[in-house]
Amino acid sequence: MYVVNVSVTTNASCAFSVTCVLFIVRRKLVLYPNGDKSRNGDGYISLYLVMADTTGFPPGWEINAIFKFFVFDQLQDKYLTIGDGRLRRFSAIKNKWGLSQMLSLSIFNNASNGYLIGDSCVFGVEVFVIKNEGKGEHFSMIKDPSGGTFTWEVQKFSELTKEFYYSQVYLAGRHKWKLTLFPNGEMKQRGKHLSLFLGLNDHTKFHAGWKLFVEFTLRIRDQVRSHHHEQTSELT
Repeated sequence: MYVVNVSVTTNASCAFSVTCVLFIVRRKLVLYPNGDKSRNGDGYISLYLVMADTTGFPPGWEINAIFKFFVFDQLQDKYLTIGDGRLRRFSAIKNKWGLSQMLSLSIFNNASNGYLIGDSCVFGVEVFVIKNEGKGEHFSMIKDPSGGTFTWEVQKFSELTKEFYYSQVYLAGRHKWKLTLFPNGEMKQRGKHLSLFLGLNDHTKFHAGWKLFVEFTLRIRDQVRSHHHEQTSELT
């Protein structure tokens, strides 16, 4: 276990990072003081743990780790712990994990909460590295796959009465996909938001232990002003 505390100011408008060494592996914290807007982090502090230097790592390398982020309460002299305790796999395909909505800016900027005092704050990370069992794996990466863009035009939206609807299946990156639309929202978002999901349609043909990492963007078109609403996410 290793803890790294990082003192920063919030004047920056973009991301910046501080590099540290954890278990002989260089990692860095990447902070978005005004939120990572590309991942729906507007209005929040966004913080990520990133592999800083993978030079010399063997092909197919991976590091499994569980980590927690900390924000120091300078008034009460204690840390706010943020993390779900889930194992994350760092690899050549995905070397960054974290939270785009780590802490609301309204809470962070309120001096009475103790996180931002005198224009300075302290962030930390605690990392537990899980021993690799040495099982061989192979991966390949497809950059900008052909047919990667799919458009689903939904007609007579006001007349949709079912809980959810599937799009037609389409091919991208050698795999078959489909969209699932919840017109009135899914589960906790029901009645509040429209919900849209990307799903793999042909997953049953793959062997046990097979995994696929995908970065994708869902977009709802503004047919009047072209101010489209979009959100980038990841699927593993």
